[in-house]
Amino acid sequence: MSERRASRDSDILVPIGDRIRYLQLFRFAMVAVAAGYWLALPAYRALPGAWLAGLTAAYLGLSLLGSPVLRLRRKAGLAYSGFLLLADGVYLAAVAYSPGGLLTPFRYIVVLHLITVTLLASFRTGLKLAMWHTLLLWLDQELRGGILPALPPHAGAGTQVALFTAVLWLAAVTTASFGAVNERELRRHGYDMRALARLGWRLEQAALPHEVAGTFIDALADDFTLERIALIEVDGGRAAPLACRGVGLSPDGTGTPFSPAGDALIAQVLRDGATLLVATADPVRDPWLAWAFPGARNVGLVPLRADGRGIGVLCFEYGLRRGSRIEQRTLAMIERFASHASLALLNAALLRQVYELASTDGLTGAANRRTFDERLELECGRAQDGASLTLLMLDVDHFKQVNDKHGHAAGDEVLRQVVGHIRRTCRARDLVARYGGEEFAILLPDTGPDAARQLGERIRLAIADARDAVPVTVSLGMATWEPPVRGPQELVEVADQALYHSKLTGRNRLTIGPVVSSSAGSAA
Repeated sequence: MSERRASRDSDILVPIGDRIRYLQLFRFAMVAVAAGYWLALPAYRALPGAWLAGLTAAYLGLSLLGSPVLRLRRKAGLAYSGFLLLADGVYLAAVAYSPGGLLTPFRYIVVLHLITVTLLASFRTGLKLAMWHTLLLWLDQELRGGILPALPPHAGAGTQVALFTAVLWLAAVTTASFGAVNERELRRHGYDMRALARLGWRLEQAALPHEVAGTFIDALADDFTLERIALIEVDGGRAAPLACRGVGLSPDGTGTPFSPAGDALIAQVLRDGATLLVATADPVRDPWLAWAFPGARNVGLVPLRADGRGIGVLCFEYGLRRGSRIEQRTLAMIERFASHASLALLNAALLRQVYELASTDGLTGAANRRTFDERLELECGRAQDGASLTLLMLDVDHFKQVNDKHGHAAGDEVLRQVVGHIRRTCRARDLVARYGGEEFAILLPDTGPDAARQLGERIRLAIADARDAVPVTVSLGMATWEPPVRGPQELVEVADQALYHSKLTGRNRLTIGPVVSSSAGSAA
């Protein structure tokens, strides 16, 4: 698996087809230099012209087959490319064969070939090729009196071989070492760009702020192996954990809101807008951070800024050893991730605002009629499967008199206060909707008649006993869904009839409607 991944990384840097084409161009250049060398320096000729021409033609023919073989079969093409590297060494050794000694001017083309292959192929291939060129160099000396045209012994040949071997290996090792540094940085850069691309794609799939935060946290954990992370959302003087991993928060990553000014480090990051790295969190100066990251060592805090303001802080632990340092490249990438996440969080918040505007009543903040109808259909579908469902219809008593006596502005404030009292009394999963005018609907999923009646009474008493500027009372009607039923509209009609009965019988009371069934619906 690691070999396949390394191969993919190499292809990402320079595709294997391009590398082979570059080597092919280098081979043509070598042939041109060899021809010019043979014509311009007759004193270094050892092979007859016919021999050199035949060898060059065969060499070019083999070279031209490399690309077609690679296109037909990748594995066979790679093997054939390795064979061509061996052929390169043989051709260079043959052209460099000279009566002028081992270290002829053309011999240094071997060094250039070695450097080129090391950079284009791989560092291990370059070292193997250095060994092949060394073997051919020693064979040059041993075969001068055999198959090749005989040449007289050259004084100091052993010293020349040793010297050129040292030059060859120095070039190979140096090129491989420095090339490895460059390629490692290129691979890191490529990995970082792919990580950013993955993050961007994943953030596109998230619509709500908590989804964006969770996606961001998962990406950080996957790409930087961070085990303890928390993303804090900041809105004015209020901060709350939006997502986390490995810290002391709830399973969904949320937590109790707190004041960001109460933690010195978080306040500093929000104020300065700059990343902060600390060894530990002080429980006195940073109570929330010390609680969320107990015993943490090497904590990083990165500001999340969008639209010219701080919208959050990313907190993470990047090392378990005291004094260990985070790489500058890693920190820079985390900051880039945070920048992308900041924009995504801002867009998600704007989308949430648009959704809230489309689904809530602009005056009271309660759900609007459309949202109520959609939720009613959903909950009635669940009720058909056996879930309990109760609907409360609520109307403000003598609301017209409030408007006539105190004005419409006071009437609007009364409606907002009523919604506030209802929400403080209800559960988070209950739906409070403005049904029309001063009438509200309260949908209670998974709630039977007894619990709903008690909740309705608490709502009535909370509004009646409230010390608001304009005191009011409310009347309520209640209907419980129990199969068989005809539909959601029947539930609304029974609750509305019960509300009407409360109005007729003195107001400021709760009336329980008949059980919603097919017979009850007919009677209604």
